[in-house]
Amino acid sequence: MPPRLRSSLAVAFLLLVVYLVLTHDAVNFGNPVPPIVLTDAATEPQPLPLDQGHDVVWIGGQSHTHMTPAHHPSTPTATVDAGELVWTGTPQAAKEAVPPKEINFAPGTEEEHWDTDMTQPLHAQYQEEYARLGKQKDAGKIFGGTLSNLVDSDAHAGFRAAALTPTGKHFDFTDQEPLNYNPYPDYLGEHYKKHYQGDFVDCAGPGTGLGDVEVFSGHSQSLTYPQLGAYYVLDMDSNLCFERETRLGPYGFLEPGSKATGSKNWDTVDWGQLQETCAKKNQGRFNRAIATFSTLHMDAERSPQENITTQEKRVRETTLLERRTTRKDAIARRAVKKENHLGKSQIETRDHDDLHDMTTDSQTLKPHARTAVLLRANSTRVWSENDKQNIRAMVAELSLLSGGEYQVFILFQILDNSKPIFSDPEVYSATLRASVPQEFRSMTVLYNDQLFEDIYTKTQPGYHSDSDSHWLPVQKFALDYSGFDYYWNWDLDSRYTGHYYNFLEKLGEFADMQPRKGLWERNERYYIPEIHGAYASEFRSRLELKYAGAPTQWGPLHIVTVDAIGPNPPVDDPIDDNYEWGVHEQADFISLAPIFNTISTNIANKDDVWGYLGPEVTPRRSTHTLQSRLSKKLLQIMHAENLAGNHLGSHMAPATVSLLHGLKAVYAPHPIFLDREWKGKSLNRWFNPGPHGESGSTQASPFSTDHTQRFQGVTWGTNSDVPTKMYRHWLGLEDGGIGGQKWEKTNGRTCLPPMLLYPVQDVETPPQSQFSPSQWSS
Repeated sequence: MPPRLRSSLAVAFLLLVVYLVLTHDAVNFGNPVPPIVLTDAATEPQPLPLDQGHDVVWIGGQSHTHMTPAHHPSTPTATVDAGELVWTGTPQAAKEAVPPKEINFAPGTEEEHWDTDMTQPLHAQYQEEYARLGKQKDAGKIFGGTLSNLVDSDAHAGFRAAALTPTGKHFDFTDQEPLNYNPYPDYLGEHYKKHYQGDFVDCAGPGTGLGDVEVFSGHSQSLTYPQLGAYYVLDMDSNLCFERETRLGPYGFLEPGSKATGSKNWDTVDWGQLQETCAKKNQGRFNRAIATFSTLHMDAERSPQENITTQEKRVRETTLLERRTTRKDAIARRAVKKENHLGKSQIETRDHDDLHDMTTDSQTLKPHARTAVLLRANSTRVWSENDKQNIRAMVAELSLLSGGEYQVFILFQILDNSKPIFSDPEVYSATLRASVPQEFRSMTVLYNDQLFEDIYTKTQPGYHSDSDSHWLPVQKFALDYSGFDYYWNWDLDSRYTGHYYNFLEKLGEFADMQPRKGLWERNERYYIPEIHGAYASEFRSRLELKYAGAPTQWGPLHIVTVDAIGPNPPVDDPIDDNYEWGVHEQADFISLAPIFNTISTNIANKDDVWGYLGPEVTPRRSTHTLQSRLSKKLLQIMHAENLAGNHLGSHMAPATVSLLHGLKAVYAPHPIFLDREWKGKSLNRWFNPGPHGESGSTQASPFSTDHTQRFQGVTWGTNSDVPTKMYRHWLGLEDGGIGGQKWEKTNGRTCLPPMLLYPVQDVETPPQSQFSPSQWSS
């Protein structure tokens, strides 16, 4: 056949394929979603309808694949750093850029090309470098920081001076005087009252009052600069050092031989009731009704089917479409509109008719958001004394001292589905008593997998367990207890050495201030200060240059069966936005780990996609941990998608739904230390090995099942024994030749900066655990 004829036939065939694909009936893809109900106040569910049959976006003759963004600039090719794979600006090129099989090299870094041994598997190269660094004298220097080697004491410039005040106390284990640490706003100050509605009311603790957490000024020399993430990015004071007795003493921890006297019977404390009373005292500060204890336990008095029927009836009776027919509902007329480019939905623009008898003047003030913190546990849990102390600290610092801005719950899974916990209240009560310490029972909600098989009948059979569908209990909780704006999913095997309120508030503030421009690109890589530079300037600029002319995620994706709830960008091209869109917009999803593209990785369960466009071409994002904050809006959308049969694996669900619906998702780069003195370039190679310096998009990803050993030396991540070891030292226990009474007599009392440790497991606390009422005095 003549070459010209072959070329003509090829072109004709290509045009035919494009025509057939473009004219294909869109309804055949996935599962159309019925109207999504977005509720605001606990008594007013607010739906947003999703239209069916929205076309797939087509770029260059190809449909959306995993890498396809919503914005495609006219320039097809971007200039990238030397040594990186060239990005051609098309989804197919992105797929071809990363070898599909095991590779023996890191395909790209932010800085330079790596000359590596092509004959040695990548995981072996990592282990070799990790072992070599372990022989250096500075290996393991993050262990052993004590009150005797603090530096930068009194270096608190830029932070609120009122947060730190002298205690006048002295301890026999240190010459340093501890400080009272109060990171809360000045609730009684004029500035606060000018911006927020209602009056702050103090809340009682289990003793006579609630005191401040005590802290020491300074930090250990070996814990100055985290290698991943940063304190300054989150506007956190790193020159604070927390010691176990002053940190956990108010919550039941005492050193063996302590001079403190008295004890507390914690079984007489009702943390759930204390939180509820506190929130009701401060009702005027909030915009939502405060649920009472009688409404807890996921409607345990009724059977699951009765729950479903009641819930569906409530939703049908309050849908916006039903309410609009009355022609009298101002809320429905305004809320039915899609979000504008500022991210303001019906929640922000509705009429304020549920402010609980607040006056007209008070409606100009801002109500405080409320956040539920859900501690996840199941029937295998063996409650340690340290577990209890940690939960007491969370309740006191997040809920009671904030006047109810947060409320802590235990979301407890009963593994035995044969127990009729929802049809028999006596079985529910007996199971609760057998599963949870008495002091926490009134803040606990029980569930089992069978409940969700009965509710989500269109999701994949056999995939309703916590491991496969971790978010179904959170979605159900948000429906039953809708008086919250946000829901933190919190792992009970994590520990925060600092102040919980300060940490969660700083995470939220950081996320709110993030502009949407370049956000998905920032989200998908570990922030390494040594490589990326200043977060808000150099890091942004580097990524903008790196992706110049290349596709970036700009606004919602548009795929069949998903009519995005999120706002459209204010401008068509991100180049016309000066990092303004999204600033001061509350985030719908906050992740504590990078939000990465699963393409070309071999992470576990990456093909757990049902409905949508199927596992082959549905755009998706994932995180490697589940500790994160979700908005009410996001959970309602996930619930509606699941009811329709669109279902994603646990690690992908919140991030992917945010991507598809154009919601604001943020990775907050909290400080992470490592037990080796990695150079920034090496660290970037192992944790951001993607074709553009991202953490995913390659089989070499640290999240791929072959490479998760890279987390073995981190203070927060999976497959690491460092968090438990460091926490044991902090509790005064010996581990690996460090810690314990004898070691501390020579080296000083262990002290740590504010840091999140995960996983912390099998921690044995010293035998004495008592309570001193004086420690709760205000």
